This record gives sequence, C-alpha cells and structure tokens, in this order.
Amino acid sequence: MQSSAVDIPKGGLVHSDPERYGTLRHPGDLYSYDIFSQAGLALRGHGTGVDPFRGYKVKRLIAMGESQSAGRLTTYVNAVHPGARVFDGFLIHSRGTTPAPLGDRQTGVVDPTIPAGTRISADIDVPVLIFETEYDVIGGYADARQPDSRNIRVWEVAGTSHIDSYTGGGYSLSDLGDGAAELAQLDPARASGGLLSCSEPLNAGGQYAVLASALAHLDAWVRKGTPPPKFPRLDTSGYGDSITAARDGLGIARGGIRTPIVDAPLAANTGFGTNMPGFCRVFGQTKPFDATKLAKLYPHGSSDYVKAFDRAVTRALKAGVWLEPEANNFEAAARKISFG
Repeated sequence: MQSSAVDIPKGGLVHSDPERYGTLRHPGDLYSYDIFSQAGLALRGHGTGVDPFRGYKVKRLIAMGESQSAGRLTTYVNAVHPGARVFDGFLIHSRGTTPAPLGDRQTGVVDPTIPAGTRISADIDVPVLIFETEYDVIGGYADARQPDSRNIRVWEVAGTSHIDSYTGGGYSLSDLGDGAAELAQLDPARASGGLLSCSEPLNAGGQYAVLASALAHLDAWVRKGTPPPKFPRLDTSGYGDSITAARDGLGIARGGIRTPIVDAPLAANTGFGTNMPGFCRVFGQTKPFDATKLAKLYPHGSSDYVKAFDRAVTRALKAGVWLEPEANNFEAAARKISFG
C-alpha cells in the first residue's frame, strides 16, 4: 500500500491558519526546553495566557518524549528540571545514546559538550521511566544503560522496533479497542511492508501494548509512590556500532521484557529491518515461521498454540508487562489464527 502525499502549506503553521498562528514567532530548537517548561506551566494554570484547564485543578503532570523528543527530554531532565520543577514524572521513550544539545540563548551556538552515553542523573528527585525497544538498544542506547534506582526504571522490550506495523501499518489510526488491531499484529498472514511499502514485513512486536502498561505504572508511581517492576535487560554484547543482541534458535532476542508475542511466537520479530534500505530499517522486521517450524513448536496446531499463548499472557499480566484490555484482545486474536 502506498502512502498518500500530504499537502503541507508553505510557511508551516503560520500560513496554514493565520488567524490562530499569525503572531507565532518560534526562535528555534535551542529554545525548546524553555518552551516545554512554559507549556507545562500553562497546563498547571500558571501561565500568562489562556488557562487550558480552567475550572480544573491540575495536581500532577507527566512529561513524555519519543525518539528525537526523547533525546531532548533526557537533556531536559538533567539540565532543566532541577531548576524548573514543572513536571512530576517523565517517560523517556526510545532515546538513543547521545541526548540533544544545549545552546547559548543569545548567540544560538550549540554547546557540544554533552557526551555520548549520558545517563539520567542518579539524584533525580521525581520518577523517570526509560522505555527502550530492541531497535533502540542495539542502535546505541546500550552505551547509555544505567541501573534501576529509587527514581529510575529502565524497560527494554524484546522483539520490538523503533516504529512498527501498529504505526507503520496504519492500525494505530483505526484502533477502536475492538481487537482488530491486535489480530492484525498477531497474524503472520497479514504481515506486510506497511504504508511505506517496505521490502520486508514490518515488525509486529506490539510495543504499544507494553507502553500502555509502562504509562499506567508511571502514573501509579507519580500518584502513589508505587514503583514499576524491575526487568532484566536485553542480552547484548559489543559497544558503539558493534552492539549485537543474543538470539535463540528462532532468531528472537534473549532477555529483556518478554511478551506473549516472543514467548509463544508465530514469527521472529526483530528490531532492525536488516535487509531494508533507508527509513524502513527503523520499522524492524517480521519473519513468519514456515509450516515445519510451526509444527515443531505446536504439534497439535492451533490448540497447542492457544494454550502456550494463554500461559504467556498470564505471565505477562502477573509481571505487569500487559494491561487487561490488550491482553484480552490478544487472547481473542490468538484463537482466530489459522494453522491450515
């Protein structure tokens, strides 16, 4: 399926909606940290303009950033939060090894002194959950790993990619919570190159289901002081560009957070799209098992598979890896997989 062209107006937001954005003057990325703080203050009702939540009392704010934004949020947590103290918790989703730079507000000169492998400060005073996919860890985050501590948790999820078929296949846009998205992820017969028509089927590791649990745990941590569970890291070796993940005989990464998708597999979901050029690499890859491999794993076909999947779901729920809505939908989806 080809992605449709998007008609982006020249001049960005200002020209797309002059009435709303005509006075907008954005000074550049180096100001993003202060802009982020001001947005948080506005949400708390402490801004100088319109109060978005007028009539409500905002008690807690959780800041989230993914990918490039995770790099900026990492720097924000370390360099800005100690003075600003706007947010009560942070979800850093898919950061790499090197956080975003700081810069001189007057000259706009970027400060290049933030080194690769920079960690979250050990004395951070609010909860921080760092969520990393298999792609992120192999792609460089492994060099910035840090131990869990009083206010830090690191979750590394086996069989997941930076972006996957939930987003790249368009399921995130049509997920009504009715289980259709889970079936599309779980069934290898539906694996495809997604909206970008990548040359190999996109990863279907379902990171969104684990991410939903991560956010729920972070919310409870911020609200009640109940920390999220600790999990082992992915089993990796090497450093820098030579980081590799240890894999089992099925090609599935060892260690890390285990989901039913990797513990009762129908395919090998990997973080990198190793045979795909360009941007498609970040979508990972799904390698469906052939009939011979499936027969070895599940001698009695779908009945064995459903039993194995149900056992894995029970473990995932008990460990806090999945929440019940996604677990129920995936269990229902497992019963619709055809072994014929």
